[in-house]
Amino acid sequence: QAILAQVGTPCVDCRPADLHHDAMGWGGNGKDQGKGSKRCEIKDPSKVIWLGGIPQGTNFQELLPFVQQVGPAKWAQVLGQTAAVGFATSEDAKSAAASLNGVSFNGSQLQADMWTG
Repeated sequence: QAILAQVGTPCVDCRPADLHHDAMGWGGNGKDQGKGSKRCEIKDPSKVIWLGGIPQGTNFQELLPFVQQVGPAKWAQVLGQTAAVGFATSEDAKSAAASLNGVSFNGSQLQADMWTG
């Protein structure tokens, strides 16, 4: 189940039941899981980054403060081994993606990129 911490509103009607598991590899191993039935509409994808390599069992309370060490993240959503993290500006998101790519988080190497939905 996804957990959402937010300051502001990252999604339009974003509830755990509405998540799109295909987006950016949502699901256990990020391959061919949860095909096509659910969707989370990100209002402004240029302000959101995708993170892969999230250790199993991670929640937003652990991830958000970690990401905030490299940029002013506003919210984080974790589902399985991937996450979406929102920022106030696209510049903050781009900077955070560059800073977080390849970084170790709780023993796992993160992959970071801009959200492509």
